[in-house]
Amino acid sequence: MTRRTAENRCAKLPEWPLADQDAWAIALHDHDPFEPDVGYARRWKTSTLKLVVAGYGRWIGWLERTGQLDPSSKPGERTTLARLTEYHEALLAAGLGDLTIANYIQQLGNALTAMVPNEDWSRILRGAGRIRERARRVKNPRQRMRPAAELLQLGFDLMAAAAATADTGRNYVERSADFRDGLIIALLVHRPMRAANIAQIRIGKHLRPSAGGWSVTFSSEEMKAPRAFEFGWPSSLVAGLNEYLQVYRPRLLRRAGVEATDALFVSTNGRAFDANRVGERVFLRTRAAFGTPVNAHAFRSIAATTIATETPTNITDAARVLGHASLRTTRAHYIQAQAIDAGRTMHRALEELRATARRRGDR
Repeated sequence: MTRRTAENRCAKLPEWPLADQDAWAIALHDHDPFEPDVGYARRWKTSTLKLVVAGYGRWIGWLERTGQLDPSSKPGERTTLARLTEYHEALLAAGLGDLTIANYIQQLGNALTAMVPNEDWSRILRGAGRIRERARRVKNPRQRMRPAAELLQLGFDLMAAAAATADTGRNYVERSADFRDGLIIALLVHRPMRAANIAQIRIGKHLRPSAGGWSVTFSSEEMKAPRAFEFGWPSSLVAGLNEYLQVYRPRLLRRAGVEATDALFVSTNGRAFDANRVGERVFLRTRAAFGTPVNAHAFRSIAATTIATETPTNITDAARVLGHASLRTTRAHYIQAQAIDAGRTMHRALEELRATARRRGDR
């Protein structure tokens, strides 16, 4: 079970100190041309607002747990360099990856920029940027790549393990989480959406029955690329989705004893997943299975590279699967796939030369 520590415990907005709630309300207020500090957060999409609220709530939750939250203080007053350093160390100690930590730190910086816009919070944002850059510089992205078939098998294995009644060592909540995570991973292989969109799926709004299965639709405002996105739920996962909706999701909600939510993917506490939670579950499951984690965003590269390698003329198919507004981004994956394929060709040629030399008795 995942520990409920600094990396995933978010104080909800109503749990924030009153001063913080007031500051956030001002950040969400209508723009005032004579008050430039009002309405700063109105420039962000709803999905971004949710991430920022979660990131700031995580900071508030950590302050409270460590006994450093003074409700009478103002948001900017309690954000000291010493506390930021300690918070960063707590996130590292929780076993989170650098990119996840960078996102959490940036969300905190964005929240403070909106709530206390008359102060300079660039130090926090620059810090997040340095953490992110270090992660990209140190880690080879290809080390996070796995064959699509292996990832798909992991998804099906997790779902099958959840349904195995002989496994008496795991309770129904743990098995329900297994099935949920397996379905997410299998879905990402077939439809490599961004984690934010996975978390965003609502039953009846985005996910609707269609002929023989299900369809998922997002409006242009809900997508990173400003255009609507629609796809059919993969036919091989329809049975899995039906079982999740009828058996495992109700178990998670019933166990939590909370009000029903229309979110497709929910936690063991019965609450809707956010993008960070989706990423965390994929990260943990793939790390446990392969030793090296695969982050949720890597599924997009894996999908494009797979299509480019297997059907190199279908670049438009890759763009549609990824929801790219143009082919420019998709072409980068094709170039990578061509390099991989060229490397394999060269390897085969060298092996053939070595075999010929051995037959001739050369050394």
